[in-house]
Amino acid sequence: MHLVLARIEGAAPGTKGLSLFIVPKVRVNEDGSLAQPNDVALGGIEHKMGINGSATCVLNFGENNDCIGELMGTTEHVGMAQMFQMMNGARIAVGIQGVGVASAAYLNALQYAKERKQGPSIQNWKDASAPKVSIIEHPDVRRMLLDMKSRVEGIRALTVKLASHRDRAIALQGKDDEQVAYHQGQVELLTPLVKAYSSDQAFRVCETAIQTLGGAGYIKDYGIEQYCRDSKIFSIYEGTNHIQAMDLVGRKMGMHGGMHLMNAVGDVAKFVAANSSHPALAKEVQALARAQETVSGAAMKFMGWFQGGKMVMVPLNANRFLEMMSELVVGWLLLEQGVIAHKAAEGLAKDHPDHAFYQGKIASARYYARNVLPGVAAKMELINLEDDTPLTIEDSAFATV
Repeated sequence: MHLVLARIEGAAPGTKGLSLFIVPKVRVNEDGSLAQPNDVALGGIEHKMGINGSATCVLNFGENNDCIGELMGTTEHVGMAQMFQMMNGARIAVGIQGVGVASAAYLNALQYAKERKQGPSIQNWKDASAPKVSIIEHPDVRRMLLDMKSRVEGIRALTVKLASHRDRAIALQGKDDEQVAYHQGQVELLTPLVKAYSSDQAFRVCETAIQTLGGAGYIKDYGIEQYCRDSKIFSIYEGTNHIQAMDLVGRKMGMHGGMHLMNAVGDVAKFVAANSSHPALAKEVQALARAQETVSGAAMKFMGWFQGGKMVMVPLNANRFLEMMSELVVGWLLLEQGVIAHKAAEGLAKDHPDHAFYQGKIASARYYARNVLPGVAAKMELINLEDDTPLTIEDSAFATV
């Protein structure tokens, strides 16, 4: 059975005229037995960069003008609304795929870094007779490992946060309408972040994992090259990540008078206020506060473009804003974990089985706040430039020869 969006003759142009149809490969008789084929033909198997275990293909419907589809439901021209009942869940699922593949790539790289011995310690770099050490002892490898760790834990926290809001919205149905609206609003706002940021970060983590292994990462023996190939499509699935960014700035940001965005930024502000003097993470919380103010300013910039007739600037900068918003939320969630871990680690001996886990959470939060959150302000500088060079360049000038 295929679900197919199609336009009934005489329907309105654009997406508003689309209806959703059930199109079987083989027609079904009234008694449930199979009848003749329904003129659905395989046009060809796709030859892809990755996900080779998934036989995606081209299907041709009605080449012989003998393909019948039945309307889904009883209402015409609501195909897009029906499709999005599936699409929003699928977008979240793509983000979860990103978490899973990124985590697998990171953990494989971590294991390799602990086992692979190459080169002396930087402390003995002039000593030709110094013993080789595991590459996890080399500063740049440690940087890559912590970068992957913080990003994996960050996108996992982002996904869990969305799931928590969804669970609470369901659990509070009929009990607290105000809280249901709040939680469902956060689901709406976070969905494009989960889909786009998690999928982008999955590819980035896989690429970094390959780099951690060096030449060994590029060959098939360790499997990470497959993670990298397979994860690239995540940013294309279920609406490209630019579509997610346009959904964020064009729809979600202004929903209910901007209330969803204000609630999210307000949640970050509450955390900042409660932890601005934290004994271990005060500077990092201050970095989060700066990022929060910057994102709020960026939202106002987009509103100005919408209201001031500078619509062309919106798609030029939408991806940038989605990254800023994602980094703000991820930075907040990692720091929240760091604060909890710091409290939980108090009094624990270094040989306690939970000590390393808590220290790892603190390190992830600190690294992300120091190395990623400052980029939010840098992106804002680019937004303020209002650079329109991609629009003003002539088509012929794209050529290099």
